[in-house]
Amino acid sequence: YVVNLFDTGQAARVLEMPSFGLAHLLKHYCNINADKKYQLADWRIRPIPEEMKRYAREDTHYLLYIYDRMRNELIARGNASNNLILAVLNRSKALCLKKYEKELWTETAHLVLYNKQGLFFNQQQMRVFAALYAWRDRYAREEDESTRYVLPNHIDSY
Repeated sequence: YVVNLFDTGQAARVLEMPSFGLAHLLKHYCNINADKKYQLADWRIRPIPEEMKRYAREDTHYLLYIYDRMRNELIARGNASNNLILAVLNRSKALCLKKYEKELWTETAHLVLYNKQGLFFNQQQMRVFAALYAWRDRYAREEDESTRYVLPNHIDSY
């Protein structure tokens, strides 16, 4: 668990900003257009390439400055009966207390995705779908990966 987190996304929500992401905060507080080239990169690769390390440093360089600006803005907008900093810290704490747990696989686990996607399969297709779902779960656990990383729930973009 993380302790004493100040989540800038939660602060942006409390401040009712139009966007909550770091790119918006960098533009708003620092007048910097963030390069998000490596935002969706595979950060598990080792060693991490120098270009990705540089991206991570640049992406976090202004966070303390943004924190100071947001904290001051929360103080200025709050009052004795409306402590906005406390509101952000409580929201941040609630996020920190969330525990990630892998979904449990059952013989019928595939039906949740089947129904959610509004699919219609015949019996043979359903057996293949169930077997593929079970394989994905086994493989993800063996490799300590997300099931959605092994095989996304949707394939419409492929």
